[in-house]
Formats: sequence, C-alpha cells, structure tokens
Amino acid sequence: MTGAMLHLRERRMGWVAFGLPVLTAAAWWAASWLTTRTFFSGADARVPVVAFAPLLAAILVSLTLAGADIDLSRTASRLTARHRTAHSAIAATALCALLALAATDTPQTFGSYGLIRNSLGLTGMVLLAATILPAALTWAPALIYTFVIFLAAPSGRGLGAQWWAWVVQPGGLDPSWLIALTLLATGIAFYTRRGAARTGHQPRS
Repeated sequence: MTGAMLHLRERRMGWVAFGLPVLTAAAWWAASWLTTRTFFSGADARVPVVAFAPLLAAILVSLTLAGADIDLSRTASRLTARHRTAHSAIAATALCALLALAATDTPQTFGSYGLIRNSLGLTGMVLLAATILPAALTWAPALIYTFVIFLAAPSGRGLGAQWWAWVVQPGGLDPSWLIALTLLATGIAFYTRRGAARTGHQPRS
C-alpha cells in the first residue's frame, strides 16, 4: 500500500484527479452547445468534442507516466511493473467513465461511444510514446495525429476511413474500435514492460 501511494504521489495523480472532472464538464457544455446551434446538424456537430476531449485527457495522463526519478522507480522492477499495469488500466478506465458522461444522448453518433473509443486509442498512443520519447513529448504523436485527421475529416470518410481516421468516426461498432483497442493493448504491454523512456546515458534496467 505504501509503495502504491508513493507511486501515485510521484506521478502527480492529484492534478489528473482534478483536471479530468473539469475537462468532462467542459466537454459536456461544448457538446450541448454545439448540438443546439441552428447552423449545425445535431449530434454530428460534436465531432470536435469527440476528437479533442479524449486528446486533452490523454495529455493529462501523459503527465503521470514518468516519475521524477526513473532510477528510483526501477529499484524494485517487478513491483513497479505491476504498478505501471494498474496505472495504465485505471487511467484508461477513468477517462472512459468520466468522458462518457459528456454526451449520453444518441451515444453512437459522436457521443459516449466515440468518446470511449477515442479515450482508449489515444491513451494507448500516449503509453506507447512514453516508452520511446522523453517525458515532455509523450503527448506529441497523439496531438499531431488528432489534428491532422481532424483537418482531413471532410474528405476522409470514404472507403477505409474507419481504419486510418478512426478518431473522427461516429462511434458505432466498426473497425475504428479494433484500432483503438489494439493501440491500448499494445501501449499497456509496452509501458508495463519498458516503463518510461530514459534520456541521457542512463542504462535501462
């Protein structure tokens, strides 16, 4: 228990515990506002919320993936590996549980389903990046991907878009879920095994 508490404290989980509810409330307001505008087409107007709320949540999680002293966190490798597994799973679950509340009406049309899928996939991307990039850049691949795909979305809904543009798909059960779940599973596996990437000349244990 003491080890788990130290892990949570070192990873700045308090900021995430505060930030996620605030983000959920902001996403709920934005989704509600967009769907009631006469110049938008109902639930389809929530694309920005479904794309960017999970992205911001994943960026919050990225702040917790590397402790202040990586060498110290590796002094009991099996223990910290278990903590990393639990950390990843709990983070993904918390994101999904909270953000799903932001758009509960017509959940399959840029609502709860899309928010859950994108939370899973973007968290997986951040976890993978944490094993390769310095802690300050773990959010970069997810941010770049989401912005590029969002900008390409008007011309990216044809054949194959559910695979490469999964982050802007409505949320029904389609291949976009397979991509998101694969990213999450791979991210958890790599982060559990490798932990946060080191910088400088420190050897990996």
